[in-house]
Amino acid sequence: ERLNNTFRQRISRLVRESLSFSKRMENHVGEPFGILSVTTMHSKAKD
Repeated sequence: ERLNNTFRQRISRLVRESLSFSKRMENHVGEPFGILSVTTMHSKAKD
């Protein structure tokens, strides 16, 4: 359920102009790297 919601939110950035829409290509390219770094920090904090 959570993963599906995340996918829908990420795809909406490309599909329509709403709160999650972004016109800048840098935002689309940089976003996965930001998510990866946050999840890496959280996983290291648990250890």
